[in-house]
Amino acid sequence: MPFSELHGVPVAIIGVVGYFMLGALAGRFCRMVALGALLGMVFALRLTWIEWRLLQVWCMYCVGSQVIIAVILVLALVQAYRSVDSDVI
Repeated sequence: MPFSELHGVPVAIIGVVGYFMLGALAGRFCRMVALGALLGMVFALRLTWIEWRLLQVWCMYCVGSQVIIAVILVLALVQAYRSVDSDVI
């Protein structure tokens, strides 16, 4: 399928590596995690758009991943904001 790979790399592998990197950076590099989560959210939104408009079918795993990356993004932004506040004090 043309949407299951990006430049020959399976989209699922990209997701697994992305989540692994977010987990590895969590707690130490707050702004980097927030940026990575934002990129992951944009990527997931693009895939969701493809599901909705082009494929017209929903993958429950993909929707679940969309929710998870949205929660990670919100938590990462809150943590990044708090770390900026603590740097000022």
